[in-house]
Amino acid sequence: MTDAELREKVVQGLELCLKGLSDLCPYKDSDAPGGCRDALMYDAMMLLKAQEPVKPKWQKGYAYCGQCGYKLHWIVDLNNFCQNCGQAVKWK
Repeated sequence: MTDAELREKVVQGLELCLKGLSDLCPYKDSDAPGGCRDALMYDAMMLLKAQEPVKPKWQKGYAYCGQCGYKLHWIVDLNNFCQNCGQAVKWK
């Protein structure tokens, strides 16, 4: 499942859960130990953690994205995001 698909599933699950429409929830058939809400919270947590900045990996004086390995270009990286995968980069 892609991040976009997972985001859509989490948003739909949250909206339906808040409305009390658990019978329509995409997590209703979850076999998680705590049930559908635990599965929903786990997926939401994974999406939030994926947004945390990662440190670049250094090799021979060049910085590479800690997520996808793309060579980061200093001039373009002033916004602190990888141009390839969009991952936030933590320079310090």
